[in-house]
Amino acid sequence: MSELGYAIVRSDVAGNATATHIAEIRDLAGDLGMSLVAFANLPDDTSYRQLLESFESSGITTVVVPTSAALHGWMFAFRRKVDVQTVFPRRRWPRRWAGASPASTD
Repeated sequence: MSELGYAIVRSDVAGNATATHIAEIRDLAGDLGMSLVAFANLPDDTSYRQLLESFESSGITTVVVPTSAALHGWMFAFRRKVDVQTVFPRRRWPRRWAGASPASTD
């Protein structure tokens, strides 16, 4: 079974590099053999809570972002639901289960 990814680019973080970030995420997903179920180009983080609630029922296993700055203040919440993969640096933060400490970013 293929890994199911959900890509997020935040235009308030990416600015003029939004199109480049989208292309880089697509390239990384291809390198990893990941199927991107959806691609969200968001103006900010206001819809994150809704996204988080939808991942389990959608079968999403990984969120892909250009950098961790796209999830600033939300990394722990996302990692309670899915793995997080960044393009720069190319790093995966595995899902953390309910008992994990929010103080840890690894």
